[in-house]
Amino acid sequence: MLNYEKLIVGEMRTNCYLVWDDEKNAVVIDPGDEAEFISEEIERRHLKLIGILLTHKHFDHVGALKYLQLIYNVPIIDTAFDLEIIKTPGHTADSVCFFSPTLGVVFTGDTLFKELPTRNENIDSVRKLFDLPEETIVLAGHDEDTTLAAEARRYHF
Repeated sequence: MLNYEKLIVGEMRTNCYLVWDDEKNAVVIDPGDEAEFISEEIERRHLKLIGILLTHKHFDHVGALKYLQLIYNVPIIDTAFDLEIIKTPGHTADSVCFFSPTLGVVFTGDTLFKELPTRNENIDSVRKLFDLPEETIVLAGHDEDTTLAAEARRYHF
């Protein structure tokens, strides 16, 4: 079984996510800032950090990256557990999302947000996300969670 927790970090209020399995192996997705806070949450849950995943490399998503790598001696990785990588260029050329069928969530970084219009350069990437099950929970890089079903009402693909 997988678990996740959202941590809101930094002045940009970036959503950073801890994801861990039953053996307490964990990854951090988008460690935007407040490395000490993220580390405290890892230690509080007795997690073993095995890697860091990035949806993209803007400062507000990587601010705590180097600190966490130094403390835990972990690499940036492409995937972990059942997380499927979905290439979603647009916000940046190398933007990706991570879909977990087990959790029924997609970590979208800055590709898709709740009730916010998608920029034109993201439209093809957003279209890819709507191939996922409509009940999938969207865990964006900022702001509140939503579902693909809720966001689909705003798009006419």
